[in-house]
Amino acid sequence: MFTSERERLDVRVHDHEGRQLEFQLLEVDLDANQLVGRDRVGAPIRLPLPTLKAVWQRRRLVGRSLSIFVGTLLVSAFGGAVLSAGGASSSVDAAVYGAFFGAIAGFGLLGVLDHWGALYQWKLLYERAAA
Repeated sequence: MFTSERERLDVRVHDHEGRQLEFQLLEVDLDANQLVGRDRVGAPIRLPLPTLKAVWQRRRLVGRSLSIFVGTLLVSAFGGAVLSAGGASSSVDAAVYGAFFGAIAGFGLLGVLDHWGALYQWKLLYERAAA
C-alpha cells in the first residue's frame, strides 16, 4: 500500500584479509548471500557475506552538528546587535536580521563540513563470530 525509498547506509566493511572498504549499502541479499552497494562514483559493489569480518555504519553526531548551527546563528545575531548599536535601527531588529543570515550561514557551514570526520561516528552493525 505505502512504499518508501530504500534507505542507503554509509558503511565500512572489514574482511578476513584485513582490507577495508567504504561504500553506500543498498541491500543485504540473503538469497545470494552478499552485500549489495555502490562506491563513491556509483560503481556497483557485491561482497560475499562469508568473507566479511565486520560492518560499521557511519552515523551523524546530531549534537555536534546542532552546536555548529546554533553557534553560527548566535554569533551572527550578537554581531548584528553590536554593529547596530551606533546606528539608527534598533538592536532587536539587527539581531533578528543577524540571526536570519546566521541560519543561512549555519546551513552553508554544515554543507561545507559535511565530510568532516568529527561530525560522524562509526557504529558496529555486524561482527562475525569467531570460529
